[in-house]
Amino acid sequence: MAAPDAVRPKGNTGSDSRSYPAGRFPGAFNWTVEWGAAAVLLPWQQYQWTGDVQVLCDNFDMMRRFTDYIQTEAQDGLAPGGLGDWYDYGHGHPPGPSRFTPTQLSATATWALCALHVSCAAEVLGRPDDARCYRELHARIASDFQRHFRDPATGTLKHTDSPQCANAMALCAELVPTTDRLPLVAEITTDLEKRDWQQTQGDVGHVYFVRTLAEAGRSDVLHRVYARDGLGSYGGILKKGLTALPETWDAMMDGSQSLNHCMLGHVLEWYYGYVAGIRQKPGAVGWKEIVIAPQPGPLTKAEAALTTPAGRILSRWRIQDGTFHLTTDIPAGTAATAILPSGATKPLRTGLNHLAEPWK
Repeated sequence: MAAPDAVRPKGNTGSDSRSYPAGRFPGAFNWTVEWGAAAVLLPWQQYQWTGDVQVLCDNFDMMRRFTDYIQTEAQDGLAPGGLGDWYDYGHGHPPGPSRFTPTQLSATATWALCALHVSCAAEVLGRPDDARCYRELHARIASDFQRHFRDPATGTLKHTDSPQCANAMALCAELVPTTDRLPLVAEITTDLEKRDWQQTQGDVGHVYFVRTLAEAGRSDVLHRVYARDGLGSYGGILKKGLTALPETWDAMMDGSQSLNHCMLGHVLEWYYGYVAGIRQKPGAVGWKEIVIAPQPGPLTKAEAALTTPAGRILSRWRIQDGTFHLTTDIPAGTAATAILPSGATKPLRTGLNHLAEPWK
């Protein structure tokens, strides 16, 4: 995060005057909550992946201090807006700061997510007072978020023409009542259908879009989004002959943007976790409890192997002659369950497993 005396953003601007001191970026580039939140999100993600509590021990103070620092910059309960959902797409304007989603909305949702992660980390570390403190902070952020961004009559969230990022971030950060979850997911899918399944989120919002739809059981929607090959899609990027991810959805090749970026690669999380179906049981860490739950959609086969701290996990499936066939390889010392496309649940043993069921 930036030092307290660093230059603060002055409005929603991504312009670069090239007049800033060495090592200091201008405006919102110097301090944007969504990017600085890596100080909180990465240690928690690393703990979930490895199960290593030392990761949280080493980083808890940084996680807490960053979350607290946002409070010193907040105004009327909202985190400061910066670049927002950088390079969102489909509004007809050049790439840059968010246009579909208020920058304070995405910043405040990120702040709430930080508070959640700090609370969870405190529980793991046996710090009940800190856990309670950051749960209460999250509740306050949620209240202010709804006061500013939620229409009390309709339950919809504030946005400009596309709700995809706003809704997804609010859902992932647990900022709306449970009763509003399905309507907000439905609003995302309605907007996608209106746009012929064109996603609109940029570098910040895309991962939350993926998680929201996948966790809501709407991988069927994601299959439609990622099967596209026109402008603004992964397929369109491939049709241009690119072998690395570009900085923008439309893969502009005029020299104005990078053609070797990582920030739009969130679809990999869905490929591994939902198409191949390799993911951890909810609440599990360190890959000791595994779920293999493929969601084929229109595909007829897929295969993925994931090297985890617990060992290599394989999921290979195909649809052939009216039958769904699944082969898994499960590392020793883990507990694993298969959830087949029909919803049938089967225990998996260490080593190779072969399952089959009728495909309709």
